[in-house]
Amino acid sequence: MIVSVLLDGTKVASCHGDHNVYVSDITSMKVEQTLGGHPRTPWCVVFHPTQNDVLASGCLAGHVRVWDLNVRTRVPFLMILLHDV
Repeated sequence: MIVSVLLDGTKVASCHGDHNVYVSDITSMKVEQTLGGHPRTPWCVVFHPTQNDVLASGCLAGHVRVWDLNVRTRVPFLMILLHDV
């Protein structure tokens, strides 16, 4: 499992084999958001260094998705296709 911890220590994002990224409260480990849509397993995830509500994830298909965690529609606001495997 690949994880990223928000700089303020309140949230953790993790990649899973079900093609989802989960954002959890770090104290309770309760999942707050499920971000889906990657065609293959997400292999990297990182919080923006200065904007706590922005998260990027990339999958084995070469897709990068940038998420606004304040938007509850769970649709990325930017998708980049690097290559098709």
